Amino acid sequence: MKNITDDMFRANAKIGNGSTAAAVRYEKAMGKMVGGKEHLEKAENYSIGLKIWLKNNQNNPNVSENDCTTNVTRFAKCIKGKVNE
Repeated sequence: MKNITDDMFRANAKIGNGSTAAAVRYEKAMGKMVGGKEHLEKAENYSIGLKIWLKNNQNNPNVSENDCTTNVTRFAKCIKGKVNE
């Protein structure tokens, strides 16, 4: 999970909080890529990956289901074009 989470955020980012979701929201709102890359496919892949990971680790006491679900929800909203959520 830490590897997934670490890859979803970029330190010293110039857009939002540095998350992939923030990059997607910016790209949808502004019509421009962030850092020369499109982040929508990355967000879609993370959404699927997080759901699978959560399903496979639901009984792990070290897993924060709320954190994982929150990230899945953020990706779903930004993928659908809800730029302010």
